[in-house]
Amino acid sequence: MSILIRMREIREELEELGKKEDLITSAEEKRFDELVEEFNELRRKEDLSDINKFMKAPISEPIKPNISGSDIEPEIKFYNRNNLEELRSYIRSQDKTGITEPVSAGKFIRGLITGDWSNAEVERRAITTTTSGGGWIVPEIISAIIIPMALNKSQVFKAGAMSVPMESKTLVVPKITAMPSTEWKGESVKFAEETLMTFSGITLEANTLMALVKLSIELAQDGINVQQVIENAISDAIALALDLAVLNGAGGLEPTGILNTEGILTEDLENAEITSYDFLSRAYFKLEAENEIATGLIAPSDMFADLDLLKDKNDNRLLPPISFEGTPQKPSYQKLSSNQLSTNAVLGDFGKVLVGMRTELQIDVADKVGDSFEKMEVWIRAFIRADVGIKRPKAFCEIANYGEVAS
Repeated sequence: MSILIRMREIREELEELGKKEDLITSAEEKRFDELVEEFNELRRKEDLSDINKFMKAPISEPIKPNISGSDIEPEIKFYNRNNLEELRSYIRSQDKTGITEPVSAGKFIRGLITGDWSNAEVERRAITTTTSGGGWIVPEIISAIIIPMALNKSQVFKAGAMSVPMESKTLVVPKITAMPSTEWKGESVKFAEETLMTFSGITLEANTLMALVKLSIELAQDGINVQQVIENAISDAIALALDLAVLNGAGGLEPTGILNTEGILTEDLENAEITSYDFLSRAYFKLEAENEIATGLIAPSDMFADLDLLKDKNDNRLLPPISFEGTPQKPSYQKLSSNQLSTNAVLGDFGKVLVGMRTELQIDVADKVGDSFEKMEVWIRAFIRADVGIKRPKAFCEIANYGEVAS
């Protein structure tokens, strides 16, 4: 018999004893106390069982919080770079074409460009919907190739950002707005402070993100491995656009990125010459003071080059601190360069970045834009709809106004 079934039986028996209008006998009173004691013991075992299940849950699984708190509502699944294959499977599961054969995104897009579907009959069958502007809604079996490929290349996802598929234009995800306080208390003494953790919602609203790729018609028709070239070009463009949105999105028609989020930490260098790694150490321990652990530093490539040039007073290479270099027991954060930044950098826990994405991908192909007709070039526009949410601003520190390295 399960614990919950037995607890229900005890509750029913207690209710029957409580309904008695006459005085209960000593035997009934004893029985009542025994039931209460058994009920409390079963409840303690049930609580321990829940805790053990939580502690033993494999950490490699995608995070699956039940946002609604209901056993009926579907769970929202979060994906990071470690389980993109599961994201690929999820997107493909939404497909309605009925195609089960392997497909190539590059062949599909090449066929849209050239109209030549030789050796691409399966991909031709995947064309299902066109847009009013003459573009194509790419079926999920193709999106399941391009979208995970783009996320795998994105620097913010390499640093630990999370993705969540959006089944509608808007999705609300909870975030912590205040951490719980703690205190020691005496017996029968009320807590002096409010101790509850407080939450609010991150509202993700799908905005349109466009990636633009230019390709010669000759390459599309005759190029070797052109399918891979097309897949890489589009996924690269989407990855760069996502990085820009997450790092420096201005809000409004585009997502609000980390650097434009109110409440992030700042280490301002005021364009002073850099003579050491001290500014990175200060930023690192500002995060630690907020109980946050940095998972990544995303900075201009020039910054990493300048740090490599730092020398000590004997003209030897300046050794970085442990917080930057790490140890075998405590690896440091990832160091990733991005051309989306020039005079600032971001250090933080990128697991606190949430990218909501619609799983549909739209492709437009045009060969009469500007002088592309004369040059025999084609423009490919790829659209996805996405938004960015920051779960805790104080998990990020902007290293602002980076100057030149000291000579």
